[in-house]
Parts: sequence; structure tokens; C-alpha cells
Amino acid sequence: TKILHDELDGLQLQDLTKENEEKEESVKPESPEKNATMEDDNKKLLDFKLTVQENVKKELHEKIDRRQFRLANNSMIRKMEKIEKNIEDLSKLNRQQREYAKPLSTLFKTNEKCISC
Repeated sequence: TKILHDELDGLQLQDLTKENEEKEESVKPESPEKNATMEDDNKKLLDFKLTVQENVKKELHEKIDRRQFRLANNSMIRKMEKIEKNIEDLSKLNRQQREYAKPLSTLFKTNEKCISC
């Protein structure tokens, strides 16, 4: 039985060395060509990330610019509406002033006639 155990241990050692050799082969350093392609892929990925970030920044700036323009435009519209309202109010006051001025002038004319009588 001792001989069988020794043979079994020897077979197990052979199996373990074969497994280790297979693992070492699978973990071999990658070829320089594969490393170069991986580096190229990493550079491309980094470039892509940078372009995406730049595009997002541009879009945000455009949104901010559009928002600021819209706010400024709305402010100008409100100011123009106030100016138009003031013009309308002034024209109403001007019309009222002309209407009141007519009766006063007629009163003065009648008073002048009365005084001269």
C-alpha cells in the first residue's frame, strides 16, 4: 500500500505541475502588439470621454446663453410694455387736457364779452 500511496502522490504531483504550467501559460504577459492596441483603445476611450465632456460643457453654456438672452428679452419686453402704457396714459391726459381747455377758453371769451358790455 505504501508503494501505491507513493505512486498516487507522484501522479498528483504531475497533475499539479501540469496545472501550474497551464496557468502560467494563460497568465503569460501579453504580446507587445496586444499592449499597443490596448493603449490605443485606452487613448481612444479617453479622447471620446474628453469630447463628450466638451460637448456637455458647450451645451450647458448654450443653454445658459439662451436662458440669459430669454431673460434679457423678457425684461426688454416688460420695459417696452411699460413705455407703451405710459405713452397711452400721456395721450389720454393730453386728450383730456384739450377737452378741458376748450370750455375754459369759451368761458373767457364770454367773460370778455360781458366785461365789454
